[in-house]
Amino acid sequence: AEAADRAGVELRYARLVHADLGADLLHRDFAVVIEADDLALAHQGEGLRRLCQREPVGDVRSDAAGGVVEHNTVEESRYGLHDMFSNGTRIANNVFRTSSVGANLMNSRGLVLENNEFSHNRGIAAVGLALKECDGSQVRGNRFVANGRGLQLDGSSGNAFTGNRFLQNDLAIRLAASAEANVFSRNQFSGNWS
Repeated sequence: AEAADRAGVELRYARLVHADLGADLLHRDFAVVIEADDLALAHQGEGLRRLCQREPVGDVRSDAAGGVVEHNTVEESRYGLHDMFSNGTRIANNVFRTSSVGANLMNSRGLVLENNEFSHNRGIAAVGLALKECDGSQVRGNRFVANGRGLQLDGSSGNAFTGNRFLQNDLAIRLAASAEANVFSRNQFSGNWS
């Protein structure tokens, strides 16, 4: 993996399989990559985790703004990407597959997610992309394929979902009542159960 400290953290061209904690960017301004290819499924954890940098908020620090996560492949983890308090982060051209959750993004504004694949994410959580309290973001050109739930929105408002493909998911999109004023345009839905 390549990492650089500019406005935020960059993680590019990593491949993480069976990762307990593949890249932990918690309390760091650079990437730490732990190779864990031989861990059993029961011991899998988070492929990529970004929980912060400055300003403590309980156990989590906030304002890790402007990061870039691109050209990575994460497979067979609990969370392919777990990212919190990261306003303005760009997540592009990644593959998140065969995990319990492809990507779990929380408490952020102005995210850009484009040209990612969220596929075959199954298990207890079984979701391709979960947005919890993420507002004003652009989600475009992504593929959600054969997940338990392709996309889940909870407390996330004012987001634009454009040109995404939802194919063969058990449930294409789950919107909680707290997800308001989201705009869906030019998305394709095919072969989803509901």
